[in-house]
Amino acid sequence: MTARYKPNVTVATVIQSDDRFLMVEELRSSDAVRVINQPAGHLEAGESLLEAALREVAEETCWRAALTAYLGPTLLTGDTGVDYLRHSFLARPIGLDDSLQRDDSILDVHWLTRGEIMSGDWILRHPVVGDLIDQDLLDAAVPLTIVRQS
Repeated sequence: MTARYKPNVTVATVIQSDDRFLMVEELRSSDAVRVINQPAGHLEAGESLLEAALREVAEETCWRAALTAYLGPTLLTGDTGVDYLRHSFLARPIGLDDSLQRDDSILDVHWLTRGEIMSGDWILRHPVVGDLIDQDLLDAAVPLTIVRQS
């Protein structure tokens, strides 16, 4: 019998303010190269996708945000060969929360324009990072009500 395929479930959030996007700088696990990504991470047991997205934003950036739309799922393979089912959201920033402490895995947080992100000066953690920004700019998101919670 073939083993059931079970990709890891992750969330990512595209946050735009004016013409800049909130990005995190981290080390890619396969080769320790500095890369940028949206605030993103794994879904935890007992957590909704919406809760996970907001938690990851707070943990990785110390920003509070309000989810506004859903960009949908993406099935992707990470740099280590692990498969992920990534649920991506849009959010608006509410404010920096000085009471939070950023995850140790995050080297820095940047507000960057699409041009800066795609300039080649930054390495994207995965091509989906740029794709999500373009989806946002194309108004490709759908209402959050499509994401069911039990």
